Amino acid sequence: MRLYVDTSALGRAYLVDEPDGEELRSLIFGSVDQFATSELTLLEIASAFHRAVRAGRIPAADPFITIADADCSAGGRLATLPLDLAVLARPARQLLESHPLGAADAIHLATAIALRSDGVETGFVTRDRRQAEAARAEGFEVI
Repeated sequence: MRLYVDTSALGRAYLVDEPDGEELRSLIFGSVDQFATSELTLLEIASAFHRAVRAGRIPAADPFITIADADCSAGGRLATLPLDLAVLARPARQLLESHPLGAADAIHLATAIALRSDGVETGFVTRDRRQAEAARAEGFEVI
């Protein structure tokens, strides 16, 4: 199975003080499944790491950003899908009509739907309750 990983899950995999961080690290970095995420994730995860610095949870964001960038680069653990709004804006808007999502979550879900369009079974990894509900409603197995 291929798995789309959103920011709420990937960010927690890097931060050791997250309650389910170890479970997510094992899932994302220790399994044989294929993983993908959006370029949007890299921007959102950098924001999350800087917030963690401001909250005193980590000493600096740059080492975490460097690791995430490597994991999402060519040859890294996660395939990084382009943030192509010419392709994703319309499906994301349709998702906003159907589900109580924010814009970024709709883009993540639209990206996962586009990824799934090649017929390969695709699951969705998130820790966001609303996004999980929307992903289930769109036919994803949510992990």
